[in-house]
Amino acid sequence: KLTKPLLVLVGRNDEAFIPEAYSPAIKKTQPKAKVEIVENCNHIELITKSDIDSRISKWLESQFEN
Repeated sequence: KLTKPLLVLVGRNDEAFIPEAYSPAIKKTQPKAKVEIVENCNHIELITKSDIDSRISKWLESQFEN
């Protein structure tokens, strides 16, 4: 079981996995995990899509607030 914050990004049009299945599967063992489905994105586009870096940055910044 992970004890650190966890962000999972999955493309809505993922060809390899079912995007809606991520959250229930991950939250069984990681209830505080944040799972985001990225619209208009497939499996490979997660590493090339221009807004992914900013999503990750915003999430990381939120981990250090307070």
